[in-house]
Amino acid sequence: NKSYHLRMKCFSDDVETITTEKFVPQGAIFIISCLKGLEWAGSFISRLFLCSPSSSSSSSYRGLPCVLLVIDDQMSYGKSESALFNQSKQLSAQLQCVYVLTRPTDLPGR
Repeated sequence: NKSYHLRMKCFSDDVETITTEKFVPQGAIFIISCLKGLEWAGSFISRLFLCSPSSSSSSSYRGLPCVLLVIDDQMSYGKSESALFNQSKQLSAQLQCVYVLTRPTDLPGR
């Protein structure tokens, strides 16, 4: 049996790098609960993870896996497709990354 652990670093503003002396990312999970957060994540992923090989130092993140974890409050109220759901689905297709959609009530501790 193997066990794995996840080292996490949180970001909430525009940053140019996600690497520190003690933290080198192997991928990213973006936790999103609103359209503004989705827009930020899309811009961040496009800039750091999907940049062209000829761009600046950010190209070191190119090709790392990204996951959009979308927590959609609207799903809790019986709506099958909200704006957040539709736009996250479109963004994940555009960025070619995985997205996981969940309701707040499905999260542990809720």
